Amino acid sequence: QYDGMVTTALRQWRRGLFEASYTLGKSLDYNSSYFGSGNLTGEPGTPIDSRNVRLDHGASAFDIRQRLVALYTIDLPGPRRRGAARMALGGWRISGIATAQTSSRFTVVLGGPDTSGFNGTNRPDVVKAGPLPQDNRAPDAAFDTSWFAPNGPGRIGTSGRNAYRGPGMQNFDVSLAKRF
Repeated sequence: QYDGMVTTALRQWRRGLFEASYTLGKSLDYNSSYFGSGNLTGEPGTPIDSRNVRLDHGASAFDIRQRLVALYTIDLPGPRRRGAARMALGGWRISGIATAQTSSRFTVVLGGPDTSGFNGTNRPDVVKAGPLPQDNRAPDAAFDTSWFAPNGPGRIGTSGRNAYRGPGMQNFDVSLAKRF
C-alpha cells in the first residue's frame, strides 16, 4: 500500500531555470522482498510466521517519507562588448541538483542460529520502554544495543519489522560550464 503526494514548482526566466519537487509518502507492506528477491537485512522473503502474517505488516524497507529535489541553471552575466574579454568572461553557466530525503527503514536482527524455530530471522526482544534513541552519525553505533535482548527459544522477538530508521541523505551536485 502506498499513499503519497507530489508537488512541483517551476520558474523560468531569461537567464535561468529553477524547478523543485517535493514528495510526501508512506509505503506499507508485509514483506519488501518476497521469495528472496531482495537481499535486505531483516527481509527473509517469506513471512516470519506463515500462520500469522500480520506480524510482518509495517513500513516497507524502501519507505522514504519525504524527499525534496531541486535543480537550477543560471547563465552568468558577462561583458556585452565583443572581443577577448567577452570570449573569456562571457558564456558561463552554473547549474546543479540538490536532493534531501528522510531515511529508509531497517529491522534489527540477531546474528547466529535461529532460535525462534520459524524461518531463520531472529528478531530480538525490546527490553526498554519508549522510543529507541538513535545517533545516526556513527553507522556502527547508531543505537544502544542494550535496548535489545535475545528472544526465547521457540518464539519470535518483540522488535518489529522495519521499526527503526537509518540516517537521512543530502546530496549536492554543482557544475560550472562555459559555452564556446
